[in-house]
Amino acid sequence: MHKITRISGIVAVTGVMFAAGLAPAYADTGTGGTASASVTAGALSVGSVVAMAALTPTPGGTASGALPSARWADDTGSDAGWNGTVGISPLSYTGTWVKSSGSTALASAAAGTYSGTADGISYTVTVTGTPTADTTPFSYTSTASGDSSGTGSATNGTPAVVGTKGLMITFDSAVSYVAGDNYSVLAGTQSATGLAVKTASGAEVTPIGTTSAAPVYTHDATVLAPGSTIGTVNSGGAVMVLDAAALTGASGIGYYSAAPGVTITADSNSWAKMYSATLEYSIISGP
Repeated sequence: MHKITRISGIVAVTGVMFAAGLAPAYADTGTGGTASASVTAGALSVGSVVAMAALTPTPGGTASGALPSARWADDTGSDAGWNGTVGISPLSYTGTWVKSSGSTALASAAAGTYSGTADGISYTVTVTGTPTADTTPFSYTSTASGDSSGTGSATNGTPAVVGTKGLMITFDSAVSYVAGDNYSVLAGTQSATGLAVKTASGAEVTPIGTTSAAPVYTHDATVLAPGSTIGTVNSGGAVMVLDAAALTGASGIGYYSAAPGVTITADSNSWAKMYSATLEYSIISGP
């Protein structure tokens, strides 16, 4: 039976133009711990994930680096071999609401989570009608295909839906806004083909206190396609990046540190902002 241990984290694209990194906090499945391995005797596991170095492509450009370093472990002693895989959710960005000069402040600048698949998107909300201290009518326009304009009415102090792509706006409670008050936000999602593993140029797999043959990197240049739903890891389409062959004389038995290589090609219309995703490593028994 296959055994799977997963770790999730955040990968991001940002910088003067762009950079990418992985947050240092991780949890082993079922442990609730952070940035630490929890290895049970006779099991496969992956843990001790370390933040990845920044990637810095310009919009439309490509940058190479490595995914987060992790400790991959086969403590079974079975010589059955194992595979290490990585999956990722879409890399997306949601900014905060910025009010135009002279407009009344919002209760919160938070804008929800953009769920669309297009990049370089902007939304603008304008207060309309006759606002009161309890409700604020508004209209919106955007550059998002299929969600270019609309209207709404917000209960002050409660997040109100803006459009159909996951955005929200919160007007302050007990405040009467003025028709014409104006707010804008930027959002976007990187193209699904923009991220690929680059195992041929990845760092060496480093044994940790073992003399068995190390696993090897595999599937160089394979596109790391994201999940179909924003925020959901594409576990079913995870890419195999490490291979510990079975029945080769204790191949892959023990502990190893590995950070598979990766390349990212940023959309030419990307915002120079932080694009985030959830990354998932899995270790699966068998050849």
